[in-house]
Amino acid sequence: NYLLITDDDSKTPLHFAAMEGHEWPAKFMIRHEQKHHNYVEYEYQLNFEKKLKPLSQLQKEDKTGFLPIHLGIESGNDHIVKYLLEKMHKILPEEIFHKMLDKKLSEGGYNAICLAAKNDLDHLKMLFEDYKANVNVTNNDGNNILMIAAEENEPVIVNYILQNENVEININDVNMH
Repeated sequence: NYLLITDDDSKTPLHFAAMEGHEWPAKFMIRHEQKHHNYVEYEYQLNFEKKLKPLSQLQKEDKTGFLPIHLGIESGNDHIVKYLLEKMHKILPEEIFHKMLDKKLSEGGYNAICLAAKNDLDHLKMLFEDYKANVNVTNNDGNNILMIAAEENEPVIVNYILQNENVEININDVNMH
C-alpha cells in the first residue's frame, strides 16, 4: 500500500498532511483506503498492546509514537483534526478508537487529550463532548489535563476543565505535588 510508505522518521503521507494542514490530500488518502480495505474483517486484529502492523494509516505511528491525529492537534490544524476524528470514529471499532485517543506518545507520555489541554480549547471540547475521551488521563509525569493546562498558563482551558464533573481534581503527579 503506497499510502503506508514512510520517510526516515516513519512518517506517512497522512502524517505530513495532518502536520501541514493539507485537507484535500488527507481526504483523498482516507477515501482511497476505505475503498480498498474491509475494516470489520480485521476488527480483532487491531491491538496496540501487541504492536501488530496497523491496517489503517490512521493507526500508523512515526518513530516518536505520533499518530497523524497527534500531529494535527499539535500543529493546530482544526479542519484536519475534525476530519481525522470523524473518520477514526466511523471506521474503527469503538474500543480501538478510544485506545488511539488514550495512546501515550513516547515523548513525555502525552496523548491526544493531553496535547489539546496544552493550548487548544476547541480540540479539547471536541474530544470531550463529541468523542467522550477519557478526561482523567495522565502523561508520564502523572500530570492530568488540569495540571497540564495550568502549567501551560491556559486559564480558559483550566476553567473549561473544571466545569467537567468527571475530571479528578485531587490527584498527585509522580512527585506527589
